Amino acid sequence: MAIMFSYPLAEEISGTDWVVGSQMINGFRVVKNFTLQQIAEYAGGTPYVSPYKVYTAIMTSDESGNPIANVLHNTIGSDIIWAREAAGTYLGTLDGAFTEGRTWLAKPNVDYLAEALVEINSFMSWKDVDSVVLMNLDENGDLIDKLNGDYIEIRVYNPA
Repeated sequence: MAIMFSYPLAEEISGTDWVVGSQMINGFRVVKNFTLQQIAEYAGGTPYVSPYKVYTAIMTSDESGNPIANVLHNTIGSDIIWAREAAGTYLGTLDGAFTEGRTWLAKPNVDYLAEALVEINSFMSWKDVDSVVLMNLDENGDLIDKLNGDYIEIRVYNPA
């Protein structure tokens, strides 16, 4: 029997994807393949569809303060373009991607910059349908250019 976690994760799943299962046929348990659609129909439902698209990344910056995104997962579509707007202020842009009232932003609030013994407070905000803002402030409330392996997540929920 195969170890299930040894298979690569799929970016997208569909009703035509296969799942290994077993079925009782004439009193014998038979191992066979089922499609996700077959399983959903048997259960009386439809295949799972995520209620949102997601962008997850680890943010760092170069010596000039320019943001660098190490994208972990992106189902929003194209890559978000990150740029430094001003000290400690970074703009993420993707045309029409951030639906008003349906975009959720997550950023752990406090980081600690060990080499400078400085606490950094970070937050994200929605700017418009094309952009989101990531800001870093030091312990005095001054904007600071330092992305220190900051985890971010952006969710855009599907229309109701």
